[in-house]
Amino acid sequence: MMIKTLLNRKLTKPEYTFQVIKEFWAIPVIGAIYYYLLVLSPSINYSNLGLNVALILLGYGILIFSVKRYGRKTKTIEISLIIDSELIIISDNLTPLKISIKEIQDLKIFYQGYNGYRVGREVSYGDNNRISFIYANNVYEYQFDLDSEEIMSDFTSILLYWYEAGYKFKEYKNGQRSFLFRNELSYQEVQELKKQYNFEW
Repeated sequence: MMIKTLLNRKLTKPEYTFQVIKEFWAIPVIGAIYYYLLVLSPSINYSNLGLNVALILLGYGILIFSVKRYGRKTKTIEISLIIDSELIIISDNLTPLKISIKEIQDLKIFYQGYNGYRVGREVSYGDNNRISFIYANNVYEYQFDLDSEEIMSDFTSILLYWYEAGYKFKEYKNGQRSFLFRNELSYQEVQELKKQYNFEW
């Protein structure tokens, strides 16, 4: 069993600004049309026109606020991440790095949701998941996408295999320790899982 996805990085400020402008290009267009009418057509009843334009701009303002708060703030890069039952592979199609799970130290998974995963009012873009580990005295940390619930389910199966194989790692969901992406476990449940799979919490 394996999953294959892409790494991503945070958008720079210019990139994010361009993204907002690209999504809401109609705002300056509406402003230009309004100014054009105001200068060339003074006979138009601008009291109603101005109110309508103001409402439109307000609506777009709300949309911009929503994008800034909830929109994707990362960009995928052309480097694939393959997480297998026995291997982690980082590949740019030129020099793939293949690492055995058995040779990894301090392996940690930080799960924030798959694309479409809802937490309260917020919907995840599946782009804020991270994996970190130490290999050959080097620290590796990658941020990656989980594009669907199906991929997340496959990832869960891989983690279960790691537990059953006795591989040492820790997983976190939304910043809290978890087991197979479940972080609402009772103390008794945690103790039973520790005894069954022989891992540290």
